[in-house]
Amino acid sequence: MLAALILLACQPTTIATTDDSAVDSAPPVDSDPPEPQTDFSSYEGLMHWTYDTWGDSYDCEDDVEEQGEAVEDDGDLEGLLEACPLCDHFFVGSVGDVKICDYDTHALPSEDWRGLVLDDEAGVAQVYRFDEDGGRFSEELLDGGASWDGAVVSFETELSWYGEMKVEGTLTFEQTVTD
Repeated sequence: MLAALILLACQPTTIATTDDSAVDSAPPVDSDPPEPQTDFSSYEGLMHWTYDTWGDSYDCEDDVEEQGEAVEDDGDLEGLLEACPLCDHFFVGSVGDVKICDYDTHALPSEDWRGLVLDDEAGVAQVYRFDEDGGRFSEELLDGGASWDGAVVSFETELSWYGEMKVEGTLTFEQTVTD
């Protein structure tokens, strides 16, 4: 019996190994590409102004480019939220030294405050403009039925300023894709 134990104990043993070093990095065949995300830190704006004076003595059209940056100052943000608690995003738009149709009475402010309420599912937006006086903000609804496609807000508004002015504007946000 001892001889049988020695024979069993001296038998070579085999160890099964697996090679886990090869990893399949290809995505599954049925995976969708990542969805682009809207970057709300800034926008590129274009405002098309149509000016129709009373009496039709001076009519014109003009395009103005606007750059917008998200409001980050807590004091300004608090005042803007007080004026528009439904707004999702706030921006300071800059146009530089611009006069509509080179007309002296139609100089645009170099900085202008914007607020947006966005409804992604319905594809609509509300666009607000704000006046600031001593840290207090008051809002003006520019368009309550603007279109929103996830990257571009398109809006229209009319004002009376030595005649009738119509503004058709777009605010375009950059789209980013993260893995």
